[in-house]
Amino acid sequence: MISNQRVQFVYRILTLKGHTDYVNSVGFNHDGTKIVSGSFDNTIRVWNVDTGECILTLKGHTSYVLSVGFNHDGTKIVSGSVDETIHVWNIDTAECILTLKDHTYDVYSVGFNHDGTKIVSGSDDNTIHVWNVDTGECIFNGKQLEDTLQNEFNRTLQAVTLEEHFNYDTKSIIGMSGEGLNIIIRISMCF
Repeated sequence: MISNQRVQFVYRILTLKGHTDYVNSVGFNHDGTKIVSGSFDNTIRVWNVDTGECILTLKGHTSYVLSVGFNHDGTKIVSGSVDETIHVWNIDTAECILTLKDHTYDVYSVGFNHDGTKIVSGSDDNTIHVWNVDTGECIFNGKQLEDTLQNEFNRTLQAVTLEEHFNYDTKSIIGMSGEGLNIIIRISMCF
């Protein structure tokens, strides 16, 4: 039953200042105490939600940062860039601990699976990749998917770059193409 009670929303506007160019991607850590942002200034920044203070600036990409995200326990950040790379950052040391290279065009979307052992990435090269965080190995390169879509559905995977995310079962990924085609990929291999 829906009541006519008034709901009062309490909100606070927080302006985070520090990037010197457009901000393309933002995300909260799991407990909501930090925000990560990626920018056209080629940097990633981590912000304290309570104070709005920039507590960390990560530099290492050579071009625009298009996508960022925390792992579930908030100890690592993943970033994707126009420089065609994915970086994995250790928050405690502010160091890039892994650089992943296999995409051949801008990396528009990145994200960790729930337990932080895998990363999914989407690129303007029309592929989705899945990476092992411990080894840096690309364990699924998306080319198989592109071939299947072309051969079986006469569709191409154009710009699978908007959103690619793991389901919590870590065996399903959802992706979207520029054609409005939503794709749920059920991966049967053991990750």
